[in-house]
Amino acid sequence: MEEINEQPKQNRYIYIDIARAFAILCVVLCHAVENVYYTIEWSELSSYSKYFKIFTFTIGRIGVPIFLCISGTLLLRKNMENEDSAIRFYKKNLLPLLITTEIWNVIYYVFLCVWNGNNFNFKNLIETMLFMRSSEAPNMWYMPMILGMYLAIPFLANIVKRFSLKVISVPMLVVGIYTVLFPTISILLQDGDMASRVLDISFLGGVYGLYIMLGYYISISSKIKKVPNFILGAIVGILYLITVVIQIYLWNFGIKYNLWYNFLPLFVLGIAIFGLFKKMENVQIKGKLYQIIYTISNWSLAVFFIHTIVIYFIRDYINALGFINPVKVILLFVITLFISLIAVKIIKSIPILKKYLLLIKKEEK
Repeated sequence: MEEINEQPKQNRYIYIDIARAFAILCVVLCHAVENVYYTIEWSELSSYSKYFKIFTFTIGRIGVPIFLCISGTLLLRKNMENEDSAIRFYKKNLLPLLITTEIWNVIYYVFLCVWNGNNFNFKNLIETMLFMRSSEAPNMWYMPMILGMYLAIPFLANIVKRFSLKVISVPMLVVGIYTVLFPTISILLQDGDMASRVLDISFLGGVYGLYIMLGYYISISSKIKKVPNFILGAIVGILYLITVVIQIYLWNFGIKYNLWYNFLPLFVLGIAIFGLFKKMENVQIKGKLYQIIYTISNWSLAVFFIHTIVIYFIRDYINALGFINPVKVILLFVITLFISLIAVKIIKSIPILKKYLLLIKKEEK
């Protein structure tokens, strides 16, 4: 998730704002679904509720691929041809993100200790801050991953400019086979050996690096504009249905698969949807509608950090209501998003919190 300036600039990519706003809505929706259905067995759900769960959860999972594609679009375009530019990137982009992540690591560790009634363990906190152990906050897995990607951005930005896609496609294809294709086959066949590998390609960024690279190439491609909207839309619809149907099939056969970003249909679906956003590059949106989109886009990182705590506070109240589960999901999603946005609006009025806690930058003159 790229932090952006608080006021819109004349040369902004409007389609990036639309894509980023869509992505954070997906993330909140995903967590709303999880926090309504997490205590309910699949067999206890009605057919309607099963379909609703999978349909909405799949939409929610699209958020992270879109965020990664956006990162590739914005970061790999940067000019980092010398050491000074790379160091400047680390200072202006990596370091602020690291500081904000560490602040939230502390906040979440203390919050969850109090929430779960656990004893405070200073060693565990330090290990979490050093990324030697995973945070117990369900959303914070994303931050070590994206920080790792940021470390490689100066080098990737040079690679994509100095080498042709024909050359770069070789390592990308290898990564795709080992981190997307084989794990997907393993899931479908329930063959754990297919997901294992001897070839060490972890330094290439895995599936997350693929999203970043493909996001960049889609953003600079002129060919995507030539694909008719109805064809790309049909591809998105078919991939979405395939992703949904496979999940339902697995769950009905007792395979509790938690859809992840290395699942081939979801992987291609995320890339295709970003392609649809790219085709909106010349769309003009003005007035209140754009202000709403821009605000949600601009506050997306802040909402990402805050919304999980909001969910912890309100999920039990929502789940206690006498509504059917789909209604609970909608309520939890809407209320969480609303409270999170209000919280951001209040917190950002304090400059130091706006800068370090929310990572919302001032307009650069």
